[in-house]
Amino acid sequence: MTNCFKIATANNRKMEKYLLSCQQELNNFFQITIAIPNVFLIKSRKQYDALQKRKTENWQVGFTQEKNIFILDPDVFTHESNHKNKKHFWDVLKHEYVHIAFSQATNGSGNPRWMSEGLACFLAGQSKPDLEKENALKVFQYFAAGGKHIYALGYFWVKLLIDKFGAEKMLALIRLIGPATTEKQFALHFHKIYGFRYSVKDFENFFS
Repeated sequence: MTNCFKIATANNRKMEKYLLSCQQELNNFFQITIAIPNVFLIKSRKQYDALQKRKTENWQVGFTQEKNIFILDPDVFTHESNHKNKKHFWDVLKHEYVHIAFSQATNGSGNPRWMSEGLACFLAGQSKPDLEKENALKVFQYFAAGGKHIYALGYFWVKLLIDKFGAEKMLALIRLIGPATTEKQFALHFHKIYGFRYSVKDFENFFS
């Protein structure tokens, strides 16, 4: 691994300071102590593809494995991706850190995928445009599945639920999620916390 990557947190004071700031924010949100991750800087798209064992899209610039973040090096970030704003490196770094926090808070679960991605976008300040009803209701396709559209869907519903019902309810729901939680079980937990069903019919009410 040391032949391929540089561990950023070992010798980058700016990144260390940023991660500590993120840690405090995530500790406050999730109400637990979130681990500081190791950050491995990837030097090229070719290296990124080799790690993912497939040809990746230009918008894909970071991912997590356990408590580690793998992300394109800021020195090549805008050259090896379609992200042309260098600030996006820090947004993506925080986004991936939120995934680690969500996994820790749910004892290793990554589902619902829409919630994990939505929280990552929301807490990292990666705002997305509002969705029309038809597209927003596709959220039920993304409990365990991923895809490029999951980010806007997840952001839309996470922001809506937090804005209307508060972060406390979302945190209460997250605490009921575990690695073996099925979509049916999640729906029961959702109804218990929010008082309405995790269903197309009840979610449609937000557009009436």
